[in-house]
Amino acid sequence: MQKLAIITGGSKGLGKSLVEEYCERGFQVISIARSSSDYHHPNLRLQVEYDLSDIEHFETTLHQKLKEVFSDDFDKVTLINNAATLGQIGKVIDYTATDFNKAVQLNFSSPIILSNLIISLLENKDSALSILNVSSGAANRAINGWGMYCSTKAGLDAISKVMAEESNGIGYKIALINPGIMDTEMQGAIRNSSQEDFPLVENFQQYQKDNLLVPPATIARLIAEMDEKNDYENGETVRIEERFDAPRFKK
Repeated sequence: MQKLAIITGGSKGLGKSLVEEYCERGFQVISIARSSSDYHHPNLRLQVEYDLSDIEHFETTLHQKLKEVFSDDFDKVTLINNAATLGQIGKVIDYTATDFNKAVQLNFSSPIILSNLIISLLENKDSALSILNVSSGAANRAINGWGMYCSTKAGLDAISKVMAEESNGIGYKIALINPGIMDTEMQGAIRNSSQEDFPLVENFQQYQKDNLLVPPATIARLIAEMDEKNDYENGETVRIEERFDAPRFKK
């Protein structure tokens, strides 16, 4: 069985763990990230260095690189839209147009444009396509200082559910993945925020002190297992921490 996984943000954090997990599971893997990682594996077919907030050049850059890979036939294709940014932390009234636009393009626009690109490349093929969009609990909460992140993740949730409604006859299945709190560089950036910009910063500092952060490799394994077993409903929001005994649920 020929399997392919395309993973964005594949050089760090959860993305890197997903690349490693899918390679070990026998998938051919394409990693798309601003930088390449030091990970090497026979199944890591392609590392594309590309800033996904630059949506204007998807066609000329990403399409050409992916088109070569999709000349092969795959029984299963999984796209994991993982790349994201917290954006500017602080009050909405202090946002700059440049930072806000970049957050919108990376967190909201690029997952949809990339999904459409993959769907088009699989036209007239018999591949089963899974689209897994990495979401966040912030999509459903108003968090002081996180306006960019909350709003763009909420937008991604909404349009993903619309895509699920439209998927009949197009040949894909889509889910939103809420991975929970992980030990990543993003968490480190959050802990280093100022109290003025992010009033809840002490909560995140306490997560680390209480050893509540889950290794990204654990989350990656559970996502891959769910994907291979097709263990989710079309349009579902999957809370990964609920699928195992997460540390914070023991308190």
